[in-house]
Amino acid sequence: MKQYVLIEKLKDQIGDRQVISAIFYTYNFDAKFFENYVLTTFLPNVNFSDHEIQNTILWRKYVDDLPPVTVYCDFHAKGIEAPSLNYEVRTIDLPAKDGKKACFHPKVSFILLNDWSLILIVGSNNLSVGGWCTNKEIVSIQELKNGKLFPYVQKHQLWSFLKETNNLTGKEYTDAENKMHNFFAQRKHTENSSFQYYHSYRGVFSNLLEEILEENDEELLEKIEIISPYLSPGVNLLNELKDLVNTGSIYINTPYKASNEADITEESYSAYQKLGVKWSRFIEKEKEKGFRFNHSKIYRLKTSQNLFTVIGSVNFTEAAWRGKSQNGNIETAVVIKEPAAKWEPWLEEYFNNDIIFSSKQGDETRTDDRADAPDFQFELDWGQKTLKYRNLIKFNFNGKIVFASRNVELKKRTNSINLDENIIDELANNPVIRVKQFHTQKEFFYYPIQIGYENKPLPIKLRLKDNELIELWEHVSIKVKKKTEISELIEKFILSRLDKEGDLKPDSGQVKSTLNMMASHISALIRLENRIFKTPRLKRDNKRAKGLLDYYLFMSNIDTIKGYRNLLQEMYEQKLLLPGVYWFLLNLLIIDFYNISKIRGYYRAVNEPYDGLKAKVNSITKSINSSSLMLRKELKDEG
Repeated sequence: MKQYVLIEKLKDQIGDRQVISAIFYTYNFDAKFFENYVLTTFLPNVNFSDHEIQNTILWRKYVDDLPPVTVYCDFHAKGIEAPSLNYEVRTIDLPAKDGKKACFHPKVSFILLNDWSLILIVGSNNLSVGGWCTNKEIVSIQELKNGKLFPYVQKHQLWSFLKETNNLTGKEYTDAENKMHNFFAQRKHTENSSFQYYHSYRGVFSNLLEEILEENDEELLEKIEIISPYLSPGVNLLNELKDLVNTGSIYINTPYKASNEADITEESYSAYQKLGVKWSRFIEKEKEKGFRFNHSKIYRLKTSQNLFTVIGSVNFTEAAWRGKSQNGNIETAVVIKEPAAKWEPWLEEYFNNDIIFSSKQGDETRTDDRADAPDFQFELDWGQKTLKYRNLIKFNFNGKIVFASRNVELKKRTNSINLDENIIDELANNPVIRVKQFHTQKEFFYYPIQIGYENKPLPIKLRLKDNELIELWEHVSIKVKKKTEISELIEKFILSRLDKEGDLKPDSGQVKSTLNMMASHISALIRLENRIFKTPRLKRDNKRAKGLLDYYLFMSNIDTIKGYRNLLQEMYEQKLLLPGVYWFLLNLLIIDFYNISKIRGYYRAVNEPYDGLKAKVNSITKSINSSSLMLRKELKDEG
């Protein structure tokens, strides 16, 4: 067993290859963590950092370079912050049955690379800070490749999991899933490997243990080690295990949730002991400072000849063991077979006199408010400023969407809501849709599919005040990488606000608009115009060139034309820019950048379609002309 930081291990595994598709299956999902910590590894040449604002700025520029990504998670275990990027998150809500409500609880990552190798991560880690950073987790990382490591049985075990999970949604496959299907459709199979995959669509977890024992029916099962942070109350599951394995040598890791504080009642702890369980602790090769939650789920079975290690999401709980057919959780695991000679104990028997027992045992998948959620589908169109919804009549639902500024009743005769600027601003900060049912007062929240991402306004965190903009420039240093023409203007704007000591001037209200300042703006815009309208030499670069042009013309970000317009507006409002200079620069934007014939001609030159171009350009020029007319009136009034 090797110890490593999972994200660093993943970076090493990817190496200099490119990710072309990825699917993640998880119980908990934290979108902000995922976008700032995991997805950033897919674009290694972009200057991402630990600074969220910098990453948000960069994502708006490079979002089209992100490969197809799909995330499946449990509906009730997703984070309250919705994704800010345009990958798809599909939430699974398993319906309650006979008073029991199962969970979608797998932890598997499929990462497909451009050499058609598949990195497979199976373990106990959710897509969260705990799962990738702070908890103790155990995962198996393997790399499959057609003709190299591609065993027929194991391939179909994985492939069936992808298909069965998609079947839960009743939706078409995503782009990421289609690429994975193309990978699994390859047929250069290799010999069956020493590992196999389990998912609870196949059956109950005890069936997997039976298969292991039947394969080794002439061998004596000598020892079992179990590591699980959650245990079912009572001893029913333990008795089931003992009947199955027929050995008295069962070691179980005491499930601590804090230092000396165990997540088990004293009654259950004693009952396990009476049935022969040896309460144990994890053998640490290196002592750690402080307590770290052990979220691992492991079963290790040792016979006289073989060692079987089961690593995955399966807690030692009845819900985890039941399988989908018996209304249990959706779980995943990998079984690794090795010679018994490789056995090294992971647990050692340990009695803690200072243990503090719980009054009630916990379970990460058991909460009291997991009502069946209507399968609504929301589509947020940033360009049209509308929110569409589906399946209202199907679920006979009466309720409302809760926004900060006002509530909007969901009406069965319509399926679309026009969004005002207050709601647009709210959704730009966090595009989560909160729905409240009238008669139960229960609240559900949904992640909408986002359309027209380039029209999404900047979130409030990017509408920076002077001191925040300066701090971003000094400590995050966008200028470390190659400067853009507009980022240079931002830098000059910042420097104009500082005194000789580098502090923000208490009164920077003097007009600094001179011929030199005007010349610097014009020069920067000419250089930007030449760069983004330059036809690439190679046809393979046409799509990227068109994407670069679209980014600068239509995306709202700090270093795009829209961002530049916001900067000019701020300089003008704070009397740092004369109205005549402001008017001149706005007209320069229309002439040099938003000339519809010029843009259409460039699209033709790079063989890219220009459907919808006129509407997008007209929307922007209308806004610029409105500001320009206001400035002309001001100039006339001033004589």
